[in-house]
Amino acid sequence: MIMPNSMQGLKVLARITGVASLALAANNVAALSQPPPPPPPSAEQIQAQETAVHTLAQGCYAIQSPANGKYMRQFHQGGIADSGLSYNFSANNIIEAEKFYFKPTSFFHFMATGKDGRYLASHLPAEASSGHYPGWFANWRIESHRQGDGSFTYSFWGTGLKKTLRHNYNSSGLYFIDLLNPTNANSESAFRLVPQNDCTPFPEAELNVAGNLDLKGDVNAPVRGSIDPHGHITSY
Repeated sequence: MIMPNSMQGLKVLARITGVASLALAANNVAALSQPPPPPPPSAEQIQAQETAVHTLAQGCYAIQSPANGKYMRQFHQGGIADSGLSYNFSANNIIEAEKFYFKPTSFFHFMATGKDGRYLASHLPAEASSGHYPGWFANWRIESHRQGDGSFTYSFWGTGLKKTLRHNYNSSGLYFIDLLNPTNANSESAFRLVPQNDCTPFPEAELNVAGNLDLKGDVNAPVRGSIDPHGHITSY
């Protein structure tokens, strides 16, 4: 014989079980209503994405926000670091935009220098800046992102801060971490690179070679000349 208290407990248990079943069913319906995940990229798509990055080498580009169409340019934000110079997305047209020369430093890694030779850079604690010297904080790993129309946008991961550069398109500012915006609302991390032709090339080493440099010969003939054979103890 079931006592009244036991009967009441069974009713409560039934209600709980019913609610749990309904919740489980709702979750299953929600899962079924979600679109399937996109298929993994093909070998050809991966190759195209990598090529889109490699072809940036020695190129001249303006950096544009896909969200509002504005371009990156140098501005004076004040302070001591890097003479108070930095970059933001406040240029309304391509004429006002900074033109960056992309100098490769390794596979998928670049330094970007403006027309005045300053670097798109960062500094501690986590600020974007217009740097005046090369190094880890002026070095970026660039990744391409294929768009629906076949074009690419590009993201910049700083090797110094080990953070991705972001743009708050409500304020035009660049940032890496925003404690007041932990979800990165109203921001983007991938940008268009618009080809240009008026960059300042990255300075290269002077060789001071003089004389007739028109080399002549036959690829099938023996190689003649002099060498400077040597080794490096730490080259392993």
